[in-house]
Amino acid sequence: MIVGWPLVVPSRQPLVVLPIRHDRSTLRRIRSEEVFSINVVPRSLASRALETFGVKAGDKLTRWGNVSPCINARCRYLGDSAAHIECVYDGEWQVGDYALVKCRAVYWECRNVEHAEFAMCGTIR
Repeated sequence: MIVGWPLVVPSRQPLVVLPIRHDRSTLRRIRSEEVFSINVVPRSLASRALETFGVKAGDKLTRWGNVSPCINARCRYLGDSAAHIECVYDGEWQVGDYALVKCRAVYWECRNVEHAEFAMCGTIR
C-alpha cells in the first residue's frame, strides 16, 4: 500500500510512477515481490488511510480489514477503495531521498464517481 501521488502515463498498458522514500519498507517489499496495488480511497476514508498507511510499522492491510485479492496480479487491494491499480514493477530512478518506482498497470478499476478525475478512470482498456 502506498500513500502518495502517482503519475500516470497513458498508453495501451499505462506506465505509473510513484515517489517512495528510500527508508520505507514499502520500497523493499515492492522490489522483492514485484507486484503491488495502488489504492485511491474515498474522501470519507482519507484520515483513516493516512493513520493506517502513513506509519512505518505492522501489517497495515490486516489492520485496515476490508482487503481483496487482486484480479490480474499476485497482490491485494482495499475492497472499499474508490479505485485501484494493479502494478508490475518495472524499475526505478533515484532522485535524492526518493526512488521513483515505475510499474506497468495490468488492471485498474474505478468504483466511485467521486474520483472520476483520477487519471486512470478515464483511460480506455
